Amino acid sequence: MSKKIFSMGGIVIILGIALFMLTGCGSEEAESVPSHIHNWSEANYQEPKTCVECDETEGEPIPPKFLSLGYKFSEVSVTYPYKSCYQDKSKVTGQTTVKDVRVTPGDDYYEAKEGYEWVIATCVVEVEANPKQFQIGFDKIDYYSCDLNTVFPARIANYYGVDYEVESKIKTLQSTGTVLEFETGYLVPKGYDGVILIFFNDYNNMIIDYTNPDTIVTFDDIIDEDTLFFRLKK
Repeated sequence: MSKKIFSMGGIVIILGIALFMLTGCGSEEAESVPSHIHNWSEANYQEPKTCVECDETEGEPIPPKFLSLGYKFSEVSVTYPYKSCYQDKSKVTGQTTVKDVRVTPGDDYYEAKEGYEWVIATCVVEVEANPKQFQIGFDKIDYYSCDLNTVFPARIANYYGVDYEVESKIKTLQSTGTVLEFETGYLVPKGYDGVILIFFNDYNNMIIDYTNPDTIVTFDDIIDEDTLFFRLKK
């Protein structure tokens, strides 16, 4: 009689273990099934591909196109030789400095706009005294989306996959026969860090035939080995 009880107990124990194993395995399989199918947004320059349902990410952000151009940034507060030309297209070398960069939501001169901020560079260009009018070539390009095939000028800020049109203003601080000090400001989405201020030889711009309606100017026509690139960010 005791052997029969032992035998039945053994059967119960074995069945219990088997049942536990089956239910345990089923639980693990259930937990491994995703709670939803990912709905991916496309990667952009600021963030990788992201699921709009759960914020899971995959991969990396798109690399900035400027990095593929092979140009180096010039440093703020450092003076550099600057090659340009006079109004008669004769070439000349002066020097230029981006003295400082500031970011502000707006003030009496730079009108505020909700969701935006002004990135402002103070610049100084110096040349030798000359009765001819000195030409300064400068503009803004986008660190993330600009390449040499971009149409000049390019007042675009690509931020989280959206192209924003960039407003700009210039404020003269000092103008003499040899020195021009001015501010150039760009209104961009708040937090955007991709403003690049370029100083280029305006001779490259002056020799282009803008009277031809079919003329399409790209940065490949403007930029050369003497162009200076300043990334304007704090």
